[in-house]
Amino acid sequence: MMPLLLNYLRMGEGESFFMAANEPHAYLKGDILEVMARSDNVVRVALTPKHRDVPLLCQILTYNMGAPPIVTPIQVDQFCSRYTPPIKDFEMLDIQVPHGQEYATPPAPVAALAVVMAGTGFACAGNGRQRLCRGMAFFVPAETTVVYTNSCVAGEAALWVCLARSNINYPEGCEES
Repeated sequence: MMPLLLNYLRMGEGESFFMAANEPHAYLKGDILEVMARSDNVVRVALTPKHRDVPLLCQILTYNMGAPPIVTPIQVDQFCSRYTPPIKDFEMLDIQVPHGQEYATPPAPVAALAVVMAGTGFACAGNGRQRLCRGMAFFVPAETTVVYTNSCVAGEAALWVCLARSNINYPEGCEES
């Protein structure tokens, strides 16, 4: 019965939504990059052969109605979009570097976790250089400029890197919902 209680969303490439804590969700089809705030649990209640804890779900749910808020990306520059949800915990940078190009991220006051979604290339920081390919994940220390270089041949996918970090663009003095 759980799928009948959920809001059904169809999303296209580049679209995102923000799901608050204690709200059930499931992915039925396709690929998605999910960034989660720090948490002490995951409560499974349906669509899985793993242990299900329905009584705990009923206790923690907020029982909010309606679809989750859509997070529209902010175009930082020609190669970078930023998804900034209405919480302090995280935001995500979506970096796509075309063939023969390079892109330097400005240093941020917080560390980030990067995942290579597509393409091949290099990440250079300080004196270090790391070869990149799809599926790789790596740590970016705070206050570090990383230069991403696309080494794909013409006609192949752009070097696509997503970085998750603390939300440095969350407005000061705002209350979290």
